[in-house]
Amino acid sequence: GVQLLRLGFGEFVLDASTAADDDALPALRARIAQAGTGVHEVIHQDAALLLHGSRVRDLLLQACAVDLAAPDALANEVVMTQVIGVAVVATRHRVGDHVAVRLVADPTWLPYLRHELCVIADDLDCDPKGDPA
Repeated sequence: GVQLLRLGFGEFVLDASTAADDDALPALRARIAQAGTGVHEVIHQDAALLLHGSRVRDLLLQACAVDLAAPDALANEVVMTQVIGVAVVATRHRVGDHVAVRLVADPTWLPYLRHELCVIADDLDCDPKGDPA
């Protein structure tokens, strides 16, 4: 669907990256055009990663100062933070029985972000000697 994310006092992001209805975007653009002074459409492309699974919290605790996958975290909370030094907008979701965290970042950082998260994930499956647990 389409999410309206409030980033600050007067700044909002309309996230339609998961919109299943192709008619949603033209309708939203028309409403933005009719909104009047102070409302502007800014075309912006980002990359997103959806992290989920039983160890997603462990992974993110190694990569971010904010506990993005805390069990008591609000499902609709939007967090602007850094993961491995990359600025991200994080949203929380549920995938099955697990918390899922969607990270949205500048697409030029996606290969680095994905690689480093995979390195950390591999390390989580090893004991201190580096042997498989």
